[in-house]
Amino acid sequence: MKILYIVTSADLGGAQTYTLQLAKYFGGIIGCGIEHDWLFEEAKRLGIETIRLKHLKRDISPYHDLAAYFELRKVIAEVKPDLIHLNSSKAGVIGSFAAKKSSIPVIYTVHGLVLNEALSALKKSFYGFLERRAARRRAYTIAVSQEDYNGLLSSKCASAEKMQIIHNGIPAMDFLGKQAARQQLGLPADGLCIGTIANLYPNKGVDILIQAAAKLSPDILEKITMIAIIGEGPQREKLEKMVTLQGLSKVIKFCGAQKSAARLLKAFDIFVLPSRKEGMPFAILEAMQAGLPIIATDVGGVAETLGQSAIVVSSESPESIEKGLRGIIIDPILRQHFGEAALLRAAEFTDDKMFNETGIIYKLFLAS
Repeated sequence: MKILYIVTSADLGGAQTYTLQLAKYFGGIIGCGIEHDWLFEEAKRLGIETIRLKHLKRDISPYHDLAAYFELRKVIAEVKPDLIHLNSSKAGVIGSFAAKKSSIPVIYTVHGLVLNEALSALKKSFYGFLERRAARRRAYTIAVSQEDYNGLLSSKCASAEKMQIIHNGIPAMDFLGKQAARQQLGLPADGLCIGTIANLYPNKGVDILIQAAAKLSPDILEKITMIAIIGEGPQREKLEKMVTLQGLSKVIKFCGAQKSAARLLKAFDIFVLPSRKEGMPFAILEAMQAGLPIIATDVGGVAETLGQSAIVVSSESPESIEKGLRGIIIDPILRQHFGEAALLRAAEFTDDKMFNETGIIYKLFLAS
């Protein structure tokens, strides 16, 4: 069984982590855009073959998008896979069109439906048109959350007969101890640390977390030793200026990108996910397994993942995050309760379960 996995970008993210997991388990080949290096480095470490796609890019570009279409057609012809598994919106559309003239089954996993984003009417109409046309060329669609599943159905980008929900899963993790993790991040050894792991893109909502911190009263702020942000991205300079303007430079620390960032989660006493858009974020699964109390916005599959094990708040609302932080900062018993609940809940989301459910779909189309 030869599976060709295609994902748009090589930066650290949910779609990339998912692609690496499946490619490692099923022995696949990964084709990916070259704007970043993380996925290629991880794939090399894991012994996974990769193909660099120089025209597959995150942003819309008529020239590069058309070139990526022909680039993918060539790769498909050369690799001759038994199955093509597409991941993320751009790869999902271009890859579906590129596979049109082959008889190779195409599987598509949606990691946060683009149509669920705050888009202009024109953009939503255009993206919906492309998704519906691409859907005709797919054998099956996997949604990682109920919200994505519902959105695909309502927008007619997939049918119930050719789609199912398969939640993301992770293996048992080897976390660094609190002191070792704090030392690596340059955080104080003692005191209450709040943290998040996020690429610094608008959808990750780090600006909302900063606004929430600015709303905390001085007596609450003085209880916080540090708010640490692990991650890198194009918004870093803008976010750093925002921190300075809010007078939070002594409280908020940008830790940059970290290798094996999830292993450092025990550096934190509270984990915050302030996203505007998500599919089913691996960061939440990792924070749950670390036994951290979690405050997260109600986007994508976050609420269905967390259940009653965390504080789920409205998105685009610094006030809601501030309220959640205030309550959990002043109450150590509440922090302990949510940390224990998260750890119990984490057992429901294993990589073995994800592999088994995905493998059943693969066998269905490889046998046909």
